[in-house]
Amino acid sequence: MQQNNLTQLAPRDAAFVYMERSTMPTNIVSIYAFDNGQGSGQPVRKDDVFSWMQARLHTSALFQRRLLRVPADIAPPYWVRDENVDLQAHIFVTESTITTWDEVRRRILDITEDRFDLTRPPWQLHVFTQVHQVDGLPPNATVVVLKFHHSACDGIASVEIARKLFTGQVDDTSDSHATSDAIPGSAALLKDALTGVPTQIRTMFSGAKDILAASRDVKQEVDAGTVVLPTRLRPRTRFDHKISGARTFGVVRLPLSDVRALASQAGDSTVNDLIMTVVSLGLSNYLTSLRELPAESLAALVPMSTRKYRPSESVNQFLPMFVDLHTKIEDPKLRLSAISKSSKLEKTRNSKDTVIRSNSGIKYVPGFAVRGISAISRLMPDGGPSTPYANTMITNVPRGRADLQFLGAKATSAFGVLALEDNDGLCHLIASLGDELTITFVSTPEAMPDVDHYGELLKDAYLELSDAIRTSGEST
Repeated sequence: MQQNNLTQLAPRDAAFVYMERSTMPTNIVSIYAFDNGQGSGQPVRKDDVFSWMQARLHTSALFQRRLLRVPADIAPPYWVRDENVDLQAHIFVTESTITTWDEVRRRILDITEDRFDLTRPPWQLHVFTQVHQVDGLPPNATVVVLKFHHSACDGIASVEIARKLFTGQVDDTSDSHATSDAIPGSAALLKDALTGVPTQIRTMFSGAKDILAASRDVKQEVDAGTVVLPTRLRPRTRFDHKISGARTFGVVRLPLSDVRALASQAGDSTVNDLIMTVVSLGLSNYLTSLRELPAESLAALVPMSTRKYRPSESVNQFLPMFVDLHTKIEDPKLRLSAISKSSKLEKTRNSKDTVIRSNSGIKYVPGFAVRGISAISRLMPDGGPSTPYANTMITNVPRGRADLQFLGAKATSAFGVLALEDNDGLCHLIASLGDELTITFVSTPEAMPDVDHYGELLKDAYLELSDAIRTSGEST
């Protein structure tokens, strides 16, 4: 169906609509803390927030479009312009005073666990105007929570949107597309979808041929030793089960300049390698304290952006790396070195055009089949000694320079709460803003009833790794 006001979702993006359910909302939640002055700043007013956002609606098409689903989901949904965005349904301002981290966390979890009404544009802005004396936040903070549906953007795209929002000088360039075209009704959508089914099926078979050809090329590269495939099965842990609807999370803050210096001192390692090692050590120690650390090594799913390797119609542009966390290696510096090597192998694998093509199956799947695959995945058994490829997720989404501002207040901190999936019940988001690096970890209360204890173990792991790197440097 060709109309100026319709943009059909790529199958990968549509999957985030189909896979969502009450216990598994597919939301992207980013949190920014702004310094409103050392007790002297005036509290942010609700009217000011609405005026601020009204002036910025044009900065992203996401703010003024909603989903239009095809009957029976025979084809992927469309984005359609919403001519009457009701800001009251998207902006929520809490003007009461908050003085504890537990209260901040509870409110953020409420936002995270709540599903979107996808008949409206899938975004929300939550503002807590008076957050006082909470560790890690400015003394008189304004906390802003940006929430998007994963079908509308991935982590990198969400940061690009945030950087357009949190500026004193609004960019007049519009990223929305005004149109007067009428929105088609259900009958027209269904007719068009049914007419397109033969084409979708031909595309699926054509895509299957390309994927098979790419897979054969990958096998040749594996046989030649230029590509190393990740280990297919990992030992199951308490985090590798079907998840409940409840969430819990914590935040660890580190000085980015120190982390960079340590990574440099460690040799051929990146900041991401170093933080993956911190997670590896913290997770090992956590499971050891429960007498649940498997004898075999654990691994992490690490999303890798494919933007610079191959253009895509999808807004979710990433492939999964499966990085061995080498939890059997006790020495922290040796573990870092091993993780760095494993990460490089996965980057090499995922940067190959043949690998990207061989992993693009969903690109060719008809809309009705994408929904069917999502439904079938829910019926998979929960149990057994092994889990596929990874035990946790670690993703790095830098926020950039600390030049963001909200109603005159400067940003001092950024973190975020990732969506959880079945068999992926522990996720870590690495974010940095200015010289602060945060590790936000999210799980379920059933799998991690002592979330603050895990946070302390991550801090201890960082100190342990720091000492190992510095001691090694002094002895050489």
